[in-house]
Amino acid sequence: MAHQFCGTSASESDPSDSSNVTPLWPARLKKDRAGKIKDDDRNVVVLLEGDPAFAAALTWDTGCVSVTKLRAMPWPSYSLSWSELDGVELRFYLESHYGASFSANNIEAGVAIAALNRMLADGREIPTT
Repeated sequence: MAHQFCGTSASESDPSDSSNVTPLWPARLKKDRAGKIKDDDRNVVVLLEGDPAFAAALTWDTGCVSVTKLRAMPWPSYSLSWSELDGVELRFYLESHYGASFSANNIEAGVAIAALNRMLADGREIPTT
């Protein structure tokens, strides 16, 4: 399937396909001694790649050099481009669904890493300058 982002086309697998999500993904989360999910950018990546609401939903747009949404988020959103408001909504979602509290920096880094991972999984390469 081809998508057009910011003047750049990208080939992807079906963005609504979350069939590669394994029920074992929660075991990859890093937790503290009390069993709470740690505020860590890697945990944000695990949640984005494991939760069916987000699996295969984000990618990196090399034309705009930013994160792009491939499908609807679990909150109202009016743009394909990831925004600061999306980051706020994601923080609220993760706190309300998983009891996990993340810093804005870890949300931002985790979203970018998950989007880059998706781009690489789709067979696209990170452009070099």
